[in-house]
Amino acid sequence: MSQFLFNDDTWFGQHFQRTDGSPQLWQLDKSESSFQQTLSRVRADEEGRHLHGIGTTFTGTEITFVGVPDAKFTAVYNIDGSENRTAILSYEGREELLGKENVPLWGLTGLGPETHKVILFPLTGTFNFDYVFHPPIVGFGAVGSVVLRDDSAEGFNYTGDWNRSTTASFPPGLSFRESISQTNSPGASFALNFTGSSITVFGIRHSANGTLEATYIIDDTTTVVVNHFNQTQTVNASHWALNQPLFSRDLEPGVHSLNVTVSQVTGDQAFYFDYVSYTASRLTFGTPREPPNSHIVTRSAVLYSLIGGFVLVCVGIAFYERNRRRKRNFFLAAAAARRSARATSGESHPLEPISQTNGEAWEGINRHGRWDDAPAPPYSPSALPEATTGEQPAPAYQPPAASPQIPAPIAVESSSDDNPVPNPPTVALSLPTAAVPDGQAVPQMALPPYPPDPLQATSTVVSHEAAQQGSEGLSVATTAAEAQPTAYGISAPPFEPPKNGHNVCIHSANTREAEVGALEVPGIGLTVGELKMTAS
Repeated sequence: MSQFLFNDDTWFGQHFQRTDGSPQLWQLDKSESSFQQTLSRVRADEEGRHLHGIGTTFTGTEITFVGVPDAKFTAVYNIDGSENRTAILSYEGREELLGKENVPLWGLTGLGPETHKVILFPLTGTFNFDYVFHPPIVGFGAVGSVVLRDDSAEGFNYTGDWNRSTTASFPPGLSFRESISQTNSPGASFALNFTGSSITVFGIRHSANGTLEATYIIDDTTTVVVNHFNQTQTVNASHWALNQPLFSRDLEPGVHSLNVTVSQVTGDQAFYFDYVSYTASRLTFGTPREPPNSHIVTRSAVLYSLIGGFVLVCVGIAFYERNRRRKRNFFLAAAAARRSARATSGESHPLEPISQTNGEAWEGINRHGRWDDAPAPPYSPSALPEATTGEQPAPAYQPPAASPQIPAPIAVESSSDDNPVPNPPTVALSLPTAAVPDGQAVPQMALPPYPPDPLQATSTVVSHEAAQQGSEGLSVATTAAEAQPTAYGISAPPFEPPKNGHNVCIHSANTREAEVGALEVPGIGLTVGELKMTAS
């Protein structure tokens, strides 16, 4: 893992300010080879009045504190609320690192991939603290965090002649994680894709004679040429400075590309690349996305692809509509040709009159100018018969002024338990006939086929049954009136067809239910179905 989250020492200083006027335990010093040229010195409270610790919360499996080792320094720590434990310092057994810059002081490894809180309590000596870093967890949010990428990390693309060391040591101290990439060949370069809102390239400066110039390109659009040494520097071959910012630029949050090329190097100069840092603008860590160096090519290709696809779709739709219209016109033309062929061939039917019952012939042709195989039209007699020439038409029929007398209903006396009702009587009714007055005649009409017999109405009480035993009786009477016209058909005004009326009268005394059978009217096949009544 060569990518890390990073916190500078200045972030911790506020936790060690004393307000009682006693000497401060925390002191911020300037140091040329420290990150951002600051170094925090935390004194142990040897009087034992206070036990101050340097604490941080992080999500990861390991953490490392970096600074300047002190031979007298000792400390204890706890993690996630555990008991205090003795801190095993990272530089123990390496006395050559005492007083050096950028040296790992203490750390923990092998932790679970969750969030932890660790506190380091100095007991003796001075804790010269510069920064703390830890590898990120994939999927862990890190927006706004400072990310360090070592020169040996995956994602760097080197071209040209480069020398890399993983045990680099310089007079003032160590490179980040003791790794460094070096070149003195003009044209050598490296490239990196990242997601962030700023970028800084860190390296090591050597005050040797010669010149050193590098070109920094951001997103293939911004080019910056930096002259690191131009022969005006004070030459001191023993002077080295670590954690030096060589190039820095603020950017819009998003995916960016960085390309660094050594454009000029002379004398004893060399380009020393250590690491880059950038402010993360992505929610999670993972595989970097494509760089924006395709900002023109890729976007243009996508745009042209969309336009081309749209044009192809439009052409396809036009071609489909054209073929559809051609097929439609073809079938319409074929159908018209078939109709024309039938009209000129011998398939047409001969013109033959169709005889009707009234001796007339029905003539007519269809819209194609030929006869169709169609049945004769339905029979429709004329509404008014024509009068004989020279004769006066007979006077119209006038109905009687008074309606026929209807006999009064025949009542059946009520019954009781001692005097039950006998079987219901059968009543025969005679229907008076209304004669046509002298001198009047009903206009004679052509009779429709199968005229019905003259209407006659008779009424018969078929059955009588009480719904309950012990009912008090029921009386039933029917009347009918009959008029017999001499002819049938549609009459001319003011003639009105004869009216036939049938009345059924049911008299009930306390009888709850009664049934009357079928009421039949001969001649027209009319039958009134069973009548069931409920008396209140």
